[in-house]
Amino acid sequence: MNMTRGHKHWGETMKAIAQISAGLLALTMGLTNLSAEASDNKSAGKAQAQYSLVVEAPARLVWNAIYVERQEDPEIEYSKVLEESGNVKVLEQKFINIPLLGSVIAVSRQVEEKDKRIDYTLVRSDKFKVLNGSWELEPSQDGKKTVLSLQSNLDIGIPFSNAFVKATAQRKMEKRLARIKVIAETEVAHLTASTDGQFRR
Repeated sequence: MNMTRGHKHWGETMKAIAQISAGLLALTMGLTNLSAEASDNKSAGKAQAQYSLVVEAPARLVWNAIYVERQEDPEIEYSKVLEESGNVKVLEQKFINIPLLGSVIAVSRQVEEKDKRIDYTLVRSDKFKVLNGSWELEPSQDGKKTVLSLQSNLDIGIPFSNAFVKATAQRKMEKRLARIKVIAETEVAHLTASTDGQFRR
């Protein structure tokens, strides 16, 4: 009888230990998930956006249109070159009407490969934590069209804003490239009309 009772108690003890172990495992997994969420929150406010479109214009006109649009962008109060050395420029811009931030001043360093590529990185800003990316211009074989691409990485440093920042950046990027497309294609139309006029004479 004592042996039977001992085995019974031993079985109950092992069952209790198993339940405690399962509870500890569940607690550990829960803490791991909380740690992962906390880590995500540290990087909140970050976003990566990219967009490409085809412009019915040669690369040199698209390149010029990028700079024209920069001066006409309704969300850029000013854009000025602080330093310039060869193909490297240090540029200061003041952005306005930025959701969650209002106005932002950013100084960036951009490296240019004329009619082909612009790479930019943030030097300093009063609100942006990260702002870098690149413009790429890829001409068609006949040189009459250009694939214009813009890629940007942004961090505004505001928790829980990742999705909003990404959606906003993507929308602004698409609008900006659309304006550049219009500027470049309008210039093509003007040049074509001017050439046709000369031939008619």
